[in-house]
Amino acid sequence: MVDERSFLLLPDTHTERPYKSASLYGWVVGNKPLTGSTKFSFKAQANQSLGARLDEAQIETHISPFLGFRFGVVDYKTSWCRTYEADSVWIRDVEPICNFQNFRDVTGGAPGVQLFVRKPWGAYLTQFQLGVYRPLMFDYAAKEFGDFVPAPSPNDPYIVESNKKAGFNINVLNLNNAVEARLSVIKGTHRAFTPDDDKLGTTKQSNQAVYAALSFPISTTVFGRFTRFHQSQDATCLSDVAAVGACNLNYNFKKEFTSVEATSRVSSQDMIGIGLSETIYRYTQSVFLSYDFFFKNQIRETNIKQLNLAWRHDWAKGVFTSMQFIKALHATELTSSAVTTRTPSNGYAIGLRFGYQY
Repeated sequence: MVDERSFLLLPDTHTERPYKSASLYGWVVGNKPLTGSTKFSFKAQANQSLGARLDEAQIETHISPFLGFRFGVVDYKTSWCRTYEADSVWIRDVEPICNFQNFRDVTGGAPGVQLFVRKPWGAYLTQFQLGVYRPLMFDYAAKEFGDFVPAPSPNDPYIVESNKKAGFNINVLNLNNAVEARLSVIKGTHRAFTPDDDKLGTTKQSNQAVYAALSFPISTTVFGRFTRFHQSQDATCLSDVAAVGACNLNYNFKKEFTSVEATSRVSSQDMIGIGLSETIYRYTQSVFLSYDFFFKNQIRETNIKQLNLAWRHDWAKGVFTSMQFIKALHATELTSSAVTTRTPSNGYAIGLRFGYQY
């Protein structure tokens, strides 16, 4: 079955809390110098889409003017999500990976350690970062397992036994014209166990994500941005007792996101934005009776296109309002050994945000 509404990636899709048309949101950012070369930084957010989430609680220290490291709950820096940008025109980011909790494996952060090099090269400021992450530490993300849920029912739990990641990113900023580019790569290996008596299955998964982005000025008041994200997940679930299809399967899940946008400061108090995004999911599943006998191949491809329009007005004393319109088109093609079906749908959302920042 295909849930046409959920595949539209609108604000009511896969919310961490029960969706309500009117809801509260908030975020907090803090920085505290500890010594001349060390500081503590903190980022947390709460909304119905992502729930309450701590994205950063880290200590950063510089070994030299160019070399340093961070430890604690550290930001992956594998995306340009604007959750914590105080002057963003968007209520929901044009990039879909920024809006859903099931992409926390590549957005936000996790307990870990990062080594970074930050150095100017002529007209360019460059930063290279290398990190290792352990989301299971401190019970930070005990259920994180990519998009695949071995046992979706609360009465049918699964236990994530291992979740390890490593990645790097390179960020380059031209100090003369404000053109900025980012390339990020993060890889992970995971293992989960389903203790239910009729499954007793172990799922092993690996994934790799690549993110590339470019931000550039079009004029003195107009900025453009282009992003491209690709992730591939492969998993195998094995059980000696499970019914066929309950665990004994292989799957490959590829996700591609492309976005392009332009924002303009039309006055000292007003900003407008337009953004386009395309999302492609490719999911292949094979169920097997034994280690060398496969059947029931299923291939599902989903395509979602979105148009985003936004306007923000800043009032006095930190008060602001934002409006955003999202139009979404979706089509899913499901191919099995017997039949191919195509399920199209469309929808839209209009949002209003009233905010205060200090």
